[in-house]
Order: sequence, then structure tokens, then C-alpha cells
Amino acid sequence: MGHDGSLGLAHAFIDAIAGTGVDAVKFQTHIADSESSSSERFRILFSPQDSNRYSYWKRTEFTKEQWDGLRVHCFQKGLEFMSTPFSLDAVTLLKSIGVARWKIGSAEANYNELVDAILSFRQETYISTGMISLKDVDSLVLRTERFSPKLTLMQCTTMYPTEPETLGLNVIKEFHDRYTCPVGFSDHSGTIYPSLAAVALGVSAIEVHVTLDKRMFGPDVSASITVDALKEMVDGVRFLERARSNPVKKEEIPDAVIASSGAFSRRCFAKRALARGDQVKNGDVVMKKAAEGVADVREIQGQRLTRDLPIGALISLEDFEI
Repeated sequence: MGHDGSLGLAHAFIDAIAGTGVDAVKFQTHIADSESSSSERFRILFSPQDSNRYSYWKRTEFTKEQWDGLRVHCFQKGLEFMSTPFSLDAVTLLKSIGVARWKIGSAEANYNELVDAILSFRQETYISTGMISLKDVDSLVLRTERFSPKLTLMQCTTMYPTEPETLGLNVIKEFHDRYTCPVGFSDHSGTIYPSLAAVALGVSAIEVHVTLDKRMFGPDVSASITVDALKEMVDGVRFLERARSNPVKKEEIPDAVIASSGAFSRRCFAKRALARGDQVKNGDVVMKKAAEGVADVREIQGQRLTRDLPIGALISLEDFEI
């Protein structure tokens, strides 16, 4: 909730993020009366102005018209609008304004009614797994099969921020091996490194929290990256996408490498002064980098010189009776 209930700030996020090269902006849609109660505990006790978590959701929620305005703004900026619903009413609201893809948070992954409501649309769906066990993920994947949506499982760790030791990058391969659906990565580390590592490991989607400034107010700021860092991350992702989509066959040396290899080739030079008629021995030669000349000392070992060679002279085949 980086906007902290400010509609203007929410629109400012769209403007700021639009220049980074991301594909989509994802918000969270909270409707306090449909989701929370006065006894809900704060995940992070951060807000001196909200007496409880319900009050926080109430203060920061938007109307349907405001959400639709954010969706239109995203479209105008060439971004896809997404939002994670946290209640059935939020699902209904988002469906009414039109979303193409869905994200289910890990805290809602075991909320069967909400999961089924979203899956019933048979649209592309991303599900975070940070708060459910591997057994729960197995059940969830089986549950989705009767709806046949395009499912992406998101490895994440629900810690804000997430430390390196708890990122679970190894789970990406485990998910790839265990399930047939695509795998993504949702990061809460507050850095760009885990997402880049996840892309290198083959994920098809990444999600990060974004803040306009690390000094902003809010529960997720410490787990967020700045807009500048987001741009750097996206550039890195695109770089890695190109690398992964162009596998190199090690037995085939690229033409560009062959063309430049001459600059690194070693040639035979006279290690000492040699006279005409001398038979060249291995100890008479030193290998130095040069573009021309004899490249293999074995070609001239035992051969007689046809001219004198001063110390340090480049040796060529023309210097021998070959």
C-alpha cells in the first residue's frame, strides 16, 4: 500500500513506473468491511494514526470509480493494470472494471471461495506461495486443474524485508520439476538481486514492491525498491532474457570471436640471436602475441635458417629451407 490511501500518490506511482519498461502495475484492492475486523492484528505495527488494521484498510481503500480511473491511467501509459483482491467483493469490483489477469496473495491461497471465484474466470492467474506449505501447493495445483486457467506459481517468502538466507531460490527448480505450470518469483528483499537471479534460473514472471523513496511512510517500504532501482532491474531482466533465449553451442565458435582471435594469438620470436644455417630448437624460441608469423614452434623445430635472426625477431616460414 505504497499510496497510503492517497489517490494522487497512486496515480503518481503509475507515472513514475511507466518509464522503467515494466509490463504491468499491480495494486492491492482492500475493502475493509468485506475483509477485516477490529480484532485483525497489524502485520507490522507502523501506523500511529490507525487504531487497528481495519481502520488502516478503511482509510486507504478506493471506490470502484477510483479503481477504474487507475486502470485507465495504466492503459494510457502502456501498462497493464492488475490488482490483488483480498475479499470476494474485491474480486467482483475488479471483474466489473475489467482485468485480464489475476494475482492471488499467499495469505489468500487457502481461501477456497476466493480462489475458486477467480479461477472460474479461466483467466491467467498468478498465485503466491509464501504462506503455504509444499503440501498445500500440491492441493492448490490439483484444485486449479478443473478450471484450466493459465496458472503461474510464484515462489516468495512472506518476510518484510526478506534476507538472503530465506529467499528460497532453490524452490524455483523444485517447482519446475514438480509442476507443469510456469514458475514466477515474488521478491520482498528490497534489492534487485534476487529477481535477477530468479530470471537466470528460468522464472517467467517477477514481482517486486516499489517505493518512490526509501524514506516514505508505509509497512512495505523496507521491502521495496526505488523507481530508479526498478529501471536498473528491468534492464537487467531484458539482458538476461536475451541471453537465455540464445543458447550458445560451445563447440561452435561465433564469427565475432574468430575475427578477434588474431589479437590474442601467439607467434614465434627469436629468444636469442640465431645465425643462418642454425637448426632451431625449442629453447631458441619464445612465444609472444602478434598478428602474423609462425604460430606453432613444432613447425620449425630442427629446420635450418636461411638468414640471420637478431634476438627478438619475428620468425616466419620464409626464414627456413622448407
